[in-house]
Amino acid sequence: MSGCAAAADGHHGAFFITSNNALLSLEVINSEVPERTTTISIYQLATSVKSILYSADVIALSASHVLIAAGTVFGEIIVWSCFLNKNGSHKANAIGSIHHFFTGHDGSIFGVRISPQIPSLNGGQSGRILASCSDDRTVRIWDISDCEHKTAQDPSAYSTDGFDLRSTGFGPVEAGEESVGSESCVVQAFAHTARIWGVHFRVIKNNNQTHMGLVSRGEDCTCVLWNLSWHSSSAGTTDYQLTQTSSIKTHFGKHIWSLDLCRIGSETVVYAGGADGALKSFPIKENDDEHLGSGPVASLSQSPSLQVKTKENSTAAGTKSFAFVTQDYLLRTSTQGHIQLGYLNHAEETAITWETICETPDLASFGVMTALPQMGLVLIGNCRGFIRLYNHASKSVIDIADVGNRPLEIFFLQTQSSKKDPLGSSKKISFVVCYPTGEEITLVNVSDWNSDHPNAETFTFSLPSTFVVCSASFIFDGQYLIIGSKLGALAIYNTSEAEPLLVRRRVHGREFVNQISVVTSATTSDSTKSDFVLTCGRDGTYCLHELQLCGDGTDAVSMQTVHRTASMIGGNIEGAYFDKATGDFMLYGFRSQDFVLRNESELTDIVSIASGGFRRGWDFIPGDKKDNALFTWKDGTSLMTTRIRASATTLLRAGAHGREIKAIGVFNPTDGGRPLFATGAEDTTVRLFMPTPSSAPSPWGSFECLRVLDTHRSGIQQVTWSKDGSYLFTSAAYEEFFVWKVRTIPVFGVATKLMAASPKDDVNSDLRIPSFDLLEVEEVDGERGFLLCLALSNSVFKIFHFSPSNGGQFTLLARGKYMTNCLTQAHFLVTSSSVSLITAATDGHFTLWDLTSTLEPFYTIRKPTLKAKQTFDGSSISPENITCESRYQIHSNSIKGMELVPISDTATVVVAGGDDNSLSVSLLRVHPSNTGTNAQVATVSIPDAHAAAVTTVKVLNQRISRDVTSDTESIKFTVASSGNDYRVKIWSISVDPAQDGTEGIIVRFLRDTYSSVADIASLGLVHGSGNDLPAESQVPGSEIQQSRLVVCGVGIEMFAAESDQALSA
Repeated sequence: MSGCAAAADGHHGAFFITSNNALLSLEVINSEVPERTTTISIYQLATSVKSILYSADVIALSASHVLIAAGTVFGEIIVWSCFLNKNGSHKANAIGSIHHFFTGHDGSIFGVRISPQIPSLNGGQSGRILASCSDDRTVRIWDISDCEHKTAQDPSAYSTDGFDLRSTGFGPVEAGEESVGSESCVVQAFAHTARIWGVHFRVIKNNNQTHMGLVSRGEDCTCVLWNLSWHSSSAGTTDYQLTQTSSIKTHFGKHIWSLDLCRIGSETVVYAGGADGALKSFPIKENDDEHLGSGPVASLSQSPSLQVKTKENSTAAGTKSFAFVTQDYLLRTSTQGHIQLGYLNHAEETAITWETICETPDLASFGVMTALPQMGLVLIGNCRGFIRLYNHASKSVIDIADVGNRPLEIFFLQTQSSKKDPLGSSKKISFVVCYPTGEEITLVNVSDWNSDHPNAETFTFSLPSTFVVCSASFIFDGQYLIIGSKLGALAIYNTSEAEPLLVRRRVHGREFVNQISVVTSATTSDSTKSDFVLTCGRDGTYCLHELQLCGDGTDAVSMQTVHRTASMIGGNIEGAYFDKATGDFMLYGFRSQDFVLRNESELTDIVSIASGGFRRGWDFIPGDKKDNALFTWKDGTSLMTTRIRASATTLLRAGAHGREIKAIGVFNPTDGGRPLFATGAEDTTVRLFMPTPSSAPSPWGSFECLRVLDTHRSGIQQVTWSKDGSYLFTSAAYEEFFVWKVRTIPVFGVATKLMAASPKDDVNSDLRIPSFDLLEVEEVDGERGFLLCLALSNSVFKIFHFSPSNGGQFTLLARGKYMTNCLTQAHFLVTSSSVSLITAATDGHFTLWDLTSTLEPFYTIRKPTLKAKQTFDGSSISPENITCESRYQIHSNSIKGMELVPISDTATVVVAGGDDNSLSVSLLRVHPSNTGTNAQVATVSIPDAHAAAVTTVKVLNQRISRDVTSDTESIKFTVASSGNDYRVKIWSISVDPAQDGTEGIIVRFLRDTYSSVADIASLGLVHGSGNDLPAESQVPGSEIQQSRLVVCGVGIEMFAAESDQALSA
């Protein structure tokens, strides 16, 4: 459970504490066997109270003294020592002595840690403290300074025989009972939102140590930094104070299972590993300067706060407004009407040096400011609508425009071409001014702004009702203007017309549209121009919209949202950008009272800074290839600034889902593109992955996560792609069935949008949709539609028609009920003249449902695509009720996985795996409905195919051969099966339907391979060229060339493929 090395002057070995509170010794000794030079010997030294431990810590104070802290399942902490014999073997005369029984936690003890020796703790004397954590979400500190000076001759404070202290540590305590062996902690604090798994000491070295740091990790996937300080009181005792300094969410889902610290120079690097399989690190820079106490000391911004240090000729007045001019300079207006420039010296990181540019008394009472750091320009407006321009190149302030009314906000505007211009080369600048009345805005175009006589032109736009502007941007290279409101709306204008061309409400709910920016532009063959515009909102989402401008000379602009994602930042995304050095997509905003910078491409929080929230004045400037990012905010009368290093959080190894993966769907492009696969897990999210080339070094390993879809409210049951990869279908509990539109956008990457959700009979339904299947159909207008079957956990299935072109409309065509068992599988079976449905259930039966008569009124049934006979409006159709006709038992228990392999219009092979550990192969023979002959099933079952439930099967390849003499077809195919036994098995199956019964079914076992993935639930087959796929572990002679078998469960594993179609052993 826990261990430590022996003392330097002790034996060559280590000490370990077991979960039964027994101390073991591991000793390396000279071997008596001639063939071996050394032997490892493990033996028990001593035991303390035999309670079940959830945590422990061990340190060797000397060669004869080992100190142990043990946290029990009953909420107690036992501190005891083992005294060893200095002479001779440790096996003899090892004595255990208990020093403390600490109680107070309201739950099991999940972490204990003994501190290093502290030179000045109690009255200047050296000592040690103990930190503990529990599922009561508190961190507690205990004084154990006396333990270091104990000897074997000192009597034990408690007896290990007849242990009769409290009962379990849980529940109410009777009056007077708490005095028995009760020792209180010196200080405690609360921070995490879930159970705390561990706590670690972080030493802060100085001459007179009066404080030290701690790092705790928890179930809530956060690392919390603590500052523990102490001082001597007038009564002669030591007073302790434990405060949280900052926290950072390092992982996804639940649980940080492991954490360790490494001190490098003046920094402590924290390494954290979570249940999502990720390994991340972040450094904590030590800073012991007392004048930094009012700022975020040792915050995860990794640098000290920058305090105001003024020149002699400047003032220390309060700040009205401020903005970054460049990576090194900050401009502000003061309460005394001064415009001041602050210099952030890289060499002297603890101060901002201010100089006064000019005095403007009209800015003393009111001032609004906006900056364009790319050009080193700042606009400053006063209460009368007078606009000034600060030019950092000349450090001058000039009058540039007069809009006549007090501005509420000012927004710089840039076109795509001007963003690419070198500094100062553009002869025109543009900005929008909005007013408190909310009735109009003013567009100001200033030409020759860098000359002595700038020329300003203004144009006024009328605003829609209840439209208070909070963001603006040029689109279509300055020909059009798009603005965002405080109620989540967007409006688009032609810059030469006063009225809006398009108004779209509730794009971001009823929250602020914080940022609008153009990501990329495109022109199609028919001269239609497209701008892809990114918006960020206070509703916690960021969206990508495609704006199209027709090339027919009209002003018509269309808008379509192609991507919407709720980021892990939380409730307020202020802005987004692409990092200049790495190209990663970055987000920044606020999570509660903390400013958060997040790498959305790596799904990692870079930094979390306690700053008081977005309602305080603040500004942020992204870093570039040479400089770090900067964040500044108002803290009372002070202006605080901190640098954010790009390496503040490092992704060493990317993870995936935080819980077991239940489903995988693979899209293999036919045009030679890279494959894409989606996974759904118990953490309620769907992730989109792309295999990485084997030659590309990356923290992602074999597959890179492109997007995370977290709209579902429960664990995912199934994910499936459409044939062309444009649509993704997912199902979960609460009868949730979602359709996602998926496409790839230049620069941005994969874009996803929730297009539709299936209707429910009961809005409060909690039914699961364990399985579904789909068929692509051709609608009346030539557009593509889908025929869907949803199998529910209450033994009911529903048949829908889904029309993407009709706003994502679902039309219920039919429904059926099996019996009372949960349906686990649903598969369509289409022949040249019929459509059938095969369902499987928890009773081990599969059922054949003939849907031909049900679907004929709506579709022309033919291979390969059904064609609709009518349009579907969703209301004029009365769904037909389908009854169970024939069922066939192929397993003695629940059918977990199923695959269909059609041979002909009359013969189909059904391969299934079940809870009875068996694999079954069934030949299903069907006959035309007009013959009156029932379907016939012949089944071959392989009992104990796995040592546990067979949860998934996957057909890897198939080959149909035709006998010209008998005019019959036979098939040979290869199947992979897996389950809960950590094994992936390959089977070769041959089926000849011309033979009677089971004589034509031959199953041959090919390969048995170990997989490190626990609880395997799904298998996927990824195709691609060798250069586009990773080089992973191989199952020799049992895969397909240029393919990968993806194994999903508690983790993901990928097997390489290289053999022929027969997959012969």
